[in-house]
Amino acid sequence: MEIGVLLFVFFSVLFGLANCFFGYPMFSTLVALWGFVLGLILGVAIGGQGSGIVVGIILGIVLGGIALAMTYVGIFFMGVGVGIVLTMTVLRALNMQPDTAQTIAIIVGLATGALTILLRKYVIIFLTAISGATGIVQGGLVLLPTTQFNPNTLEVVPGNSSVAIVAVIAGFALAILGMFYQWSQAREEGFLESLR
Repeated sequence: MEIGVLLFVFFSVLFGLANCFFGYPMFSTLVALWGFVLGLILGVAIGGQGSGIVVGIILGIVLGGIALAMTYVGIFFMGVGVGIVLTMTVLRALNMQPDTAQTIAIIVGLATGALTILLRKYVIIFLTAISGATGIVQGGLVLLPTTQFNPNTLEVVPGNSSVAIVAVIAGFALAILGMFYQWSQAREEGFLESLR
């Protein structure tokens, strides 16, 4: 397995664990990371493997800085990012064509971003748990020999529908555990009051 693939697995699982179980306490850090990740994905999508990576890094730094400086923008980016990643994961697992899946994912991502702003007080824990669980599962899927992984777009496609179903179930289970843990921690430490 190539070093780039191993790095993807490591950071996907690490970022996923942080997001899933500690998303609210680490929220400002994770918002900046979501801005960076969204910029990186957009840059690679626009420019491809070569110049797209450079554009993505620059765009990622800019969007990460904006997200950190402007929490509402950061919450919007987080919602957009989660909407795109989850939609692409589900649609590609259902073997939808990439162009159609990307268009639908962008629309769902924008809608998720707007919803996140309106319901931010309730959505932060919910979305960080789901996005973290998705990262953990995607990182694990890449280790399977039947999984198709495109290092240029970071797209992860399960090898067959049985693996996809198990991945979706595992993702939901991890997300529920993450939400429960974050809600219990938030209640104990009074975090929810500070969200109002």
